[in-house]
Amino acid sequence: WTVRGLWAQSVGQKPAAIRCFAEAALRDPNQRIAQYQLGQLLSEANQRKDGEKFAERAVRLQRLAALMSEVSLNSTNTEAMREASDVLEQLGRYWEAFGWCGLILTIDPSQQATRTRMQALHQRLHPELPLTDPKLNPAHELNVSTFPLPTWPKSNPSLKPIVSEEVSQSIRFVDRTAEMGIDFTYFNSDDPSTEGTRMYEFAGGGVGVLDYDRDGYPDLYLTQGCPWPPTQESATHQDKLFRNLGDGRFVDVTTQSGLGDGWFSQGVAVGDYDSDGYPDLYIANIGKNRLYRNRGDGTFEDATLEANLTGTEWTTSCLLADLDGDNNPDLYDVNYLKGDDLFDRLCLIGGKLRTCVPGVFDSERDRLHVNSGQGPFREITGEQATFLEPARAGLGIVAADIQRIGRLDLFVANDVVANAFLINESSPQSGGLAMRENALLSGLAFDRDGRAQACMGVAADDVDGNGLLDFFVTNYYEESDALYLQKTPGIFEESARTTGLYQDSYRLLGFGTQFLDADLDGWVDLVVANGHLDDFTYMNIPHRMPPQLF
Repeated sequence: WTVRGLWAQSVGQKPAAIRCFAEAALRDPNQRIAQYQLGQLLSEANQRKDGEKFAERAVRLQRLAALMSEVSLNSTNTEAMREASDVLEQLGRYWEAFGWCGLILTIDPSQQATRTRMQALHQRLHPELPLTDPKLNPAHELNVSTFPLPTWPKSNPSLKPIVSEEVSQSIRFVDRTAEMGIDFTYFNSDDPSTEGTRMYEFAGGGVGVLDYDRDGYPDLYLTQGCPWPPTQESATHQDKLFRNLGDGRFVDVTTQSGLGDGWFSQGVAVGDYDSDGYPDLYIANIGKNRLYRNRGDGTFEDATLEANLTGTEWTTSCLLADLDGDNNPDLYDVNYLKGDDLFDRLCLIGGKLRTCVPGVFDSERDRLHVNSGQGPFREITGEQATFLEPARAGLGIVAADIQRIGRLDLFVANDVVANAFLINESSPQSGGLAMRENALLSGLAFDRDGRAQACMGVAADDVDGNGLLDFFVTNYYEESDALYLQKTPGIFEESARTTGLYQDSYRLLGFGTQFLDADLDGWVDLVVANGHLDDFTYMNIPHRMPPQLF
């Protein structure tokens, strides 16, 4: 039934897809694909309350899978086992919830709360109780018969992929970096004497393109790392600004421009936060971020203190855009992880010390700073910031008017947890910035199968030419990259399999990515930069990986 549902969905028979996925959910209420797809399809069909029930179950199934991964890495992790038991109870899987309590007590008999809970669960068990309590299966509340079965083609259809398999002979790139005067290598403070890659070493830096002197030629800002630990601002490793001379050459003007952040920089955002007509720079750092104001005379000044930006988290990406519609660009910090041993800890993987998976650390909460245009920024907190919860290990961000109503929405790519899709509901009546999380029901939270991925880089463009913005997201090794096609405003379908991207990206690990029309045929092409976090070649996993052009 799930396969039938996926087929019906792919050919536009959405009511039939609902029927098929519902039939699958009736037979197996723990089938994650059916639950996730029903959440989106029912919401799109104006049955939002029904859709929310399936989406909520899909989230719990995804969380359970993540907890099982944690237990597989540490078989004595009783905290993960306890949460797994809680999630299983919420799913109506009382037999398993009871079993996990028993395993916890085998490891640690002193956990009296677990013993009490186990006794309460035992009261629910009886020989006729199935693996999953039917009362907690939302498919039983759905009138399946109101949805049609698929209409099958009379003959075998010839499925046409959206992308051509032909290799263009007209696309050829030439490395002219040195010739154009751009001399730069990112420094991640790798320690050759230490086995394994520490967490801060993997991300690399960002690139900002801006015409800082308004001469009509785009200039380049490249962020840089610094010696670890960053106890003081580095004088030897600094961000760089390269001015475009307009004749095919760039020149380093970092010192003359007053720039050169010497902390451990990650991403960068470009925007005119003070609305004076000149592009400013916002730098994401491990530690305190930095805001540079463009004076308009070819130089910048550090406006971080003046703007009241005090955060010290690990910010991987950042955004400078007007989110509340008052014509004053605001700041969004995409934050990653936190923990006392975050930057020192290595994990034993396959018998060797290597970089840890992010799940062993706590996620860091994002920050949003509102610009009133009349002084310091104001951080959104409390009830107004509920859309920033929970903390979610972010790596990439895009702002776009997805709803097509003149307000910027946000897509945030997160690592091994659900992505965020923040719908902008700001208005004069809302009294300021108002956003609502909608990734689950929009189809952007997980991959097609309802699984959270290690989402990293994000590219945005109209891939299929329907006038709606689509998102491409790079992911981890043996996950495949994801392509979210926006079929109707605000509703996306993850389409890596149907567009030829799944197989070619499955055994690679993607980082940076960008859409561009490389052959100038009017259709966007795609560039992906790949490479692994650490050296796992002893496990027959490639380390250095080639970039790709689609």
